[in-house]
Amino acid sequence: CTNLKSIYLPSDITRILNMAFQNCSSLRLIEIPDGVTLVYDYAFNGCSSLTSIHLPSSLRMVSAHMLDGCSSLTWITIPAGVTYYGNEAFAGCSNLTQVTVKRSEPVTIDTEWNDPFPTRSSIKLIVPAHSGDAYRTADYWKEFQPIEEAEPEWTGIYTDENGDQYQYEIGYSAQLYRYADNSSRTTFTMPSNITVDGATYPVTAIYRLGSSYLQTLTIPASVTEVKDNAISCLVVEGTGLTLKDIYMRGSEPPTAGDFHDLVNHIKAFNMQMEMQYPDDPSKQVSLKDITLHVPSGSLAAYQAADFWKEFTVEEYDWTGTPDDPFTVAQARALVNTSNPATSHEVYVKGIVSRKYESPNSNGTYTYWISDDGNQTDELNVYAGFNIGGTAFTDNDLAVGDIVVVYGYIRLLSDTYVCGGESTLISRIKRGDTNGDGLVTIADVTALVNIILGKTTTYDATVADVNGDHSVTIADVTALVNIILGK
Repeated sequence: CTNLKSIYLPSDITRILNMAFQNCSSLRLIEIPDGVTLVYDYAFNGCSSLTSIHLPSSLRMVSAHMLDGCSSLTWITIPAGVTYYGNEAFAGCSNLTQVTVKRSEPVTIDTEWNDPFPTRSSIKLIVPAHSGDAYRTADYWKEFQPIEEAEPEWTGIYTDENGDQYQYEIGYSAQLYRYADNSSRTTFTMPSNITVDGATYPVTAIYRLGSSYLQTLTIPASVTEVKDNAISCLVVEGTGLTLKDIYMRGSEPPTAGDFHDLVNHIKAFNMQMEMQYPDDPSKQVSLKDITLHVPSGSLAAYQAADFWKEFTVEEYDWTGTPDDPFTVAQARALVNTSNPATSHEVYVKGIVSRKYESPNSNGTYTYWISDDGNQTDELNVYAGFNIGGTAFTDNDLAVGDIVVVYGYIRLLSDTYVCGGESTLISRIKRGDTNGDGLVTIADVTALVNIILGKTTTYDATVADVNGDHSVTIADVTALVNIILGK
């Protein structure tokens, strides 16, 4: 079949047998239809003109020598369903430079018998979002160079109250986010959460900021990861970098990706300036021209953190706000990054994990909060006042309530304490799905309507009664147990 250039495969086939197209040296492209689960050994061996092959999502294995000798193939995408790779499946693919794998978990390859990618050290491996670390540490796969994560498959576009647009991906518990407006705006604050279909999700990762004209950028404390090339700006002769200030709200540096676009942009500009002004180094720019403003007590952490340490780092006072409070973990980290005896003024949000049976004689109350409602990694709210500085009564606070507290935190005898006349700013009862301030059988009906999709506007934190980061029938059981006092 040396003259065969293309072929149509019927949609009802389920397998391609051994050596079916072996040495079809003129075959340039082929699309294997969905429904094919097996392609046997040597099926396309020696197809030296093949430049494109579509592997269907139904495929379960890449067999031995399947594409061996396909020397014109430069890239290939392997579907998530593939769980086996045969020996030398891609041997002789001398121009293969990019492999995209859709499976999040690396397939185990028995290297004693199989070596599907003999030239892997010179092949770029693109893996699903969030799975880069898994592939970089997995035997065999870690030998690909380089290994990069694909961008998430964005699930929608979100528009906030200011008219700014974002593309987002919402996962089971991790929420990913990126700014999708390529406007010429100069100041931008990333929101700490988004609301989609009535549910509110924290923003934990930034992928790409669309504007290169930014002068001031604020990143909320909820963000724990800033992805490759998320931050960019222009370089203008006489002005330098357009981005001047970055304000970090979190006291722990987010994990930072590879900002090679920004770094290479700076290098190219400096080379140009050196050619034009060889005796004037002041014309050149660096990341030190950008001031990174970090919360008090976190200077050392940012100065030691990869990427962030390249900026000029300065501290500033940041307390959070009622709408953008610290988490308990962030509040504890703030104490850890400074003198433990130093008090820090903060707003902090958490779930009541335990409490004293009754208020103190002066109407204050002592209770503990944590991020997940468990009695670990807690913050002790000592002798705090009720909303508006009023006194507590016996039934004003319950374990499981979601609260925002304002006060001064510090470490006291190995206990993280929020004192200094701390005040309750807001309280939401977990399970109060109808929002009437009570947890009753009426909330069970409201929760069932949420699960059935009859109610689209709700607070996901309140409806997630059992705290597993999803709203399911299990939350109905948890809510009934709360009502019954179990």
